[in-house]
Amino acid sequence: MVTMPSEADFNSVDTAKWLEKNLGTNPGVSTMNRMRILRLIENSTLGSREVGYLTKSMHGAGSSQAQLSMISRQ
Repeated sequence: MVTMPSEADFNSVDTAKWLEKNLGTNPGVSTMNRMRILRLIENSTLGSREVGYLTKSMHGAGSSQAQLSMISRQ
């Protein structure tokens, strides 16, 4: 979700065709509408400001506190 293209990317003449080609699935459902649904779910469950924190905390490197502990050890 964090790296999902923005609406501006979908409206751009340069990138829209590539996004549709590479992210499209069902020809009956536009990729932009699918991305909007995903953003709705994200904002409904996490809040619009929490996605960056969630990504940092749930990343493969572990929680922020664990990362700080390892940095201080080094």
